[in-house]
Amino acid sequence: MRQHISAQLAIKRQKDAQMRAEKERRCKELRIEEEARLAKCEYDLVVIDFETTGFKSPLEGDKYDEILSVSIIDQDENVLFHSLCKPQRRKSWSASQEIHGISPAMVKNQPTFEELFPKIKEILYKAKVVIAYNIAFEMKFLWGFDLEFGIPGGTQLIRNVVWGPDPMLMYSAYRGVEKWQKLTSAAKHFKYKFEAHDSLEDVKATLFCYKKMLEHVADNPDKNYIIKYGYLYDDGKKGKWLDLSTGEISEDALVDYPDIYRNNG
Repeated sequence: MRQHISAQLAIKRQKDAQMRAEKERRCKELRIEEEARLAKCEYDLVVIDFETTGFKSPLEGDKYDEILSVSIIDQDENVLFHSLCKPQRRKSWSASQEIHGISPAMVKNQPTFEELFPKIKEILYKAKVVIAYNIAFEMKFLWGFDLEFGIPGGTQLIRNVVWGPDPMLMYSAYRGVEKWQKLTSAAKHFKYKFEAHDSLEDVKATLFCYKKMLEHVADNPDKNYIIKYGYLYDDGKKGKWLDLSTGEISEDALVDYPDIYRNNG
């Protein structure tokens, strides 16, 4: 009996050692890949924001919403991309229009998101880190790109850029609350004035709040609320994540987002 238990323990230790060795090997590979990627990057940080016809991405059923506006800026607030998008299925979106003011007439002659996607992907690939306020919202629409257009671009993009901490979750931790916090609340706290629900205004506000929180962490190292995040779907899909507290890159799908984060842009 004792010999049997000892044999089982030996097998378990061997498997654990193999798993650690494989993890260390992959970490080394990631560091090499990351060094090569960083050498090609043009931007230290980019911020992205979408305005949409609603909250439902193609990942969440057939009657999904579409992207109406995309804005991307770099760490110095230079505008890298800003465009309206014409939906290919939706003809009206009255509830969302009341929020962001984008009407069907405004996007009638604009390019589709499918047409804009190559340029968006090119910019994100040139960034060392990509962030968004409530990053799960932008990610689920990018991931849904595959389903919407039948082209494996969104998943590839999700997996090959490095996503930084979500400023929304950083702000929640900064305020000591668990519930979802609006960008307008964060901006008001940091005394930043902007026109909310305009994608270009939103990325600028996100960048400002993100930098303010980084400054606070630098001045108060005992209050480090920069944490690692995972994608909101636990279906085996993985992305690359940057943990700013360690500087390490992870491939894990780390933490499932609570439901409260899923449907808020």
